[in-house]
Amino acid sequence: MRNVRGGWLIGVALAAYCGSAQAAAFKWLDENGGVHYGDRPPASGAESLQLSSTPAVAPAPATGERTQRMLEVFEEDRLRKREQAAERKQAREEREQQCNHARTRLSRYEAAAYLYDTDAGGRQHALTAEQRELAMQQARAAVQHWCDGDTHDMHR
Repeated sequence: MRNVRGGWLIGVALAAYCGSAQAAAFKWLDENGGVHYGDRPPASGAESLQLSSTPAVAPAPATGERTQRMLEVFEEDRLRKREQAAERKQAREEREQQCNHARTRLSRYEAAAYLYDTDAGGRQHALTAEQRELAMQQARAAVQHWCDGDTHDMHR
């Protein structure tokens, strides 16, 4: 079916090209069943075509509309891709910021002799050894989550 459509377009183009010269044109099928057109026939099996000076089919007025629609679709696609790239960049920057924050917290926890918790009244209380270990584990988990890219790919 595709060869027939392409052949039809070639036939119309040949008709337009030949114009008023009334040049000879031929149509034939190749060994695979494909339709071909030309101004010189093959050795055998070609059908002579009568071409008029006017094309058999006027150009479709929708061609310009279709081209315009395709351009609009391409532009929409470009904009969508730009927006996605901007969103990925923003997410990557947020992730890097969170990573830096988590690393700073862990570094401070590791350097501190004592860790403190502030109660609702604003008073600080030193954490017990168990509470300190839990806070350290949470800080390491935050670094792993934000910096190691377990759940997100930072290299996009």
